[in-house]
Amino acid sequence: LPGNWARRPDLALPCPAAADDSARMRGAYATAAALFRRLAAGADPAGEAFAPAITASGAYAELGDYPEAFAALDRAESGLEHIADEQLRRSLRLLLINTRAYFLAVAGAEQGGDPESALHLAQLMISSRDPLPGGGHASGSAALLDTLATAWDKGGDQTRAIATQSLALGLADAQGLDVYLRHYDEFSKRKENGK
Repeated sequence: LPGNWARRPDLALPCPAAADDSARMRGAYATAAALFRRLAAGADPAGEAFAPAITASGAYAELGDYPEAFAALDRAESGLEHIADEQLRRSLRLLLINTRAYFLAVAGAEQGGDPESALHLAQLMISSRDPLPGGGHASGSAALLDTLATAWDKGGDQTRAIATQSLALGLADAQGLDVYLRHYDEFSKRKENGK
């Protein structure tokens, strides 16, 4: 499967262990992917329709193939329609928006990236009062704040990126801390260099 993985990450599913260990996955979309995998494991049988798609979106992003990553997100979003619980559907949609906003922020323009749209989505998402699966709200999520900080950074406002990333660091668990610290350092260096 390694050759297929490089060309079509979704062919390697349901065993994307290599992608799960990457730092980018832990920081950017691990929350969504882990929740989707839990759903697929039995919390909601409908989760099986979109767990592979969200995992594939991350794998494509790892390969730098953002058009395919966005297409996989579209498939994941279509799978949400099969979730009977409306609140769960809304919560999971929030996590999909987070992933889309992150990809829009980090992808180059030629790959479908759009930092302005990323910032718009991230701001809408962070102000949502819909609870996240497992509890809490967007404004209290390190992963979602990291996305907002990344969008600020890619939009050229490192001051806001650093301030937002500081909030994310305060909420981060041990698993994501190294990623959020690395992002904070990147934003700070860009500010020092005036980029």
